[in-house]
Amino acid sequence: MKTVKLLALICIAILITDNTIAEPSDSVYSCAVPLELKKKLSNQIDFPKEAFELGIEGNVATCFYITPEGKLSVYCINGHPLLANYVKQKLEGIECCSPSAELVNKHMFVRFCFEIE
Repeated sequence: MKTVKLLALICIAILITDNTIAEPSDSVYSCAVPLELKKKLSNQIDFPKEAFELGIEGNVATCFYITPEGKLSVYCINGHPLLANYVKQKLEGIECCSPSAELVNKHMFVRFCFEIE
């Protein structure tokens, strides 16, 4: 349990210190996320309709890993509750096909940026 808490704190620290600014079309910030998975995340996670209609915008920081079954398991998420719940549902619904041994249980950090233009 201490290990999970420590990893969550490290995840948050990395996300807070990440000052990378993405291009407007790039809504996924990542650290050690394979390009194929990053593309999949970009295609699967769009602006939630309800949040858009309510004018809610912001960042959602996530920490997750790939299970041996090829699913994403979110263990840390931070952001507006409506956006965070949406991202968590979407992430946990994504299958990574058959993950390679080097990706299983590898912790990944991604930040999604939701901005109304």
